[in-house]
Amino acid sequence: MPSEEEIKAQQELLAAYRHTLAQYLKQRAMLSELLAPPGIAHGIQEARDHIRHVKKSLHSWGVAVEDHPNDEEAPSTQDVPTIRKVPASRRIGVYIGAVVLLISLGVVGLLIFKNIGIAPVSHAAAPMANPSTATPKALVPPTNTPTPTNTSVPPTNTPTPTNTPTPTNTSVPPTNTPTPTNTPTPTSRPVPPLNPLIVGPSAVMAGSRLTVFARGPDGTLIHKYYENGWTDWIPLGAGQISSSPSAVMAGSRLTVFARGPDGTLIHKYYDNGWTDWIPLGAGQISSSPSAVMAGSRLTVFARGPDGTLIHKYYDNGWTDWIPLGAGQISSSPSAVMAGSRLTVFARGPDGTLIHKFYENGWTDWIPLGPGQIN
Repeated sequence: MPSEEEIKAQQELLAAYRHTLAQYLKQRAMLSELLAPPGIAHGIQEARDHIRHVKKSLHSWGVAVEDHPNDEEAPSTQDVPTIRKVPASRRIGVYIGAVVLLISLGVVGLLIFKNIGIAPVSHAAAPMANPSTATPKALVPPTNTPTPTNTSVPPTNTPTPTNTPTPTNTSVPPTNTPTPTNTPTPTSRPVPPLNPLIVGPSAVMAGSRLTVFARGPDGTLIHKYYENGWTDWIPLGAGQISSSPSAVMAGSRLTVFARGPDGTLIHKYYDNGWTDWIPLGAGQISSSPSAVMAGSRLTVFARGPDGTLIHKYYDNGWTDWIPLGAGQISSSPSAVMAGSRLTVFARGPDGTLIHKFYENGWTDWIPLGPGQIN
């Protein structure tokens, strides 16, 4: 049975995903579904997938979850038009009425032609005039026809055919196409909430063997490695973890760290066989850990309960959790030795990448340019 803190963490995630879904739905309503960019539809689907997953987890724990109207797409309420079948008797009546109307119109037309003196058109061939005696009439242009003043002139550097008459009313297409000014500009994409506990696998070179660790479907640690081909997933004993693992070669010892069911840091290592999970003191963490060999010192970083970066290291025994300054992060940290400099990366509160490093002391968080990460 999960602890109250795990239930609370899932409920907070559910609220965060619903908030993100509301933002996406608001943007779609503002832009309409035809003008909304594909990223909004993808964000709506992704948020709803997360909501279903969290609700399923809470239901499996026996926790009541209230359904919100936006959790699922509302079914379409458009009515399908039905085609009414007109009875045969009514159709025959319509046809007869149309025929009578056409006959009446023909009779009225003949009477009008007769009264105004217009002779009906004869289908007999008209006699052709003798071309030798027929006097052609000169074609005189109408005197009231205005002369166009805005006749377009073709470009001077375009060769004009000598035998082709130049049209006087040829329109020249505009050279500068006007840019629509009322095209809605999509607003910046909101920062989606993350689950800093489950972020992915952890890979390490264990000697000459590439090995990958992950959290299995039942919450236990599993791994696979490459040896002339990839093995299947291999379980590594009982004991659930509540975060992604972090594997590191501590000297010649392969060690894996994770967040335990109670939110504290635990680890296991390989020494002629895998040990059980071993707790590493009190103090809860709110992210997956990140382990690194900082020189000869094994160090583990994590996000603390208040969202700030904390760490502990082994020096003839494990220290307590030590805070590393102010500034919240919104993801699990990632630590690395960049040459001789220990550096930690994370996702900032605004969704952008930030980092800090140790150089005679820890720096503040330093942003690494615009651009949000998920």
